[in-house]
Amino acid sequence: MSEYNFSGYSPDDVAEMRAKRILLNEKLHGAHPRRMNDLGMGMLEHAVEGYGSRYQVLQSPFLGLYKAVKGKTDEFLEAGKLYAVLLLLLTNTVEQIHKLDLKMKNDRELEVNFAGQRARQYTNRDPHTIKVKGICVLVEEEDDDD
Repeated sequence: MSEYNFSGYSPDDVAEMRAKRILLNEKLHGAHPRRMNDLGMGMLEHAVEGYGSRYQVLQSPFLGLYKAVKGKTDEFLEAGKLYAVLLLLLTNTVEQIHKLDLKMKNDRELEVNFAGQRARQYTNRDPHTIKVKGICVLVEEEDDDD
């Protein structure tokens, strides 16, 4: 399936937003969207999710996986890395992965350091490289008033 330009966002921009969603659970508002109406924002969100794909990205897979392994950090990191690689490749976010380091910062946060290359679009231009570095919050702070 071909990729489209959305209100000034190139296919590489959309892929970068998708990578940040997969790896950091970043929502579209975190991407500092350009001025767009609701329809434009909806179309951009749909593109980031992976329109027409069997593998829609609504949130990071790390959240559910962390909850499922219940504190088994080594298992979580191994499975999380495999799951992220699978999603990054199957959603056509990147064609090659050069680096994917996952490390627990504490019992609620995952440090991510990623670099991957998109598929070549033009013979006279190098493929775009996506770099993502940041923290994925796995467990939201609980309200102490409860």
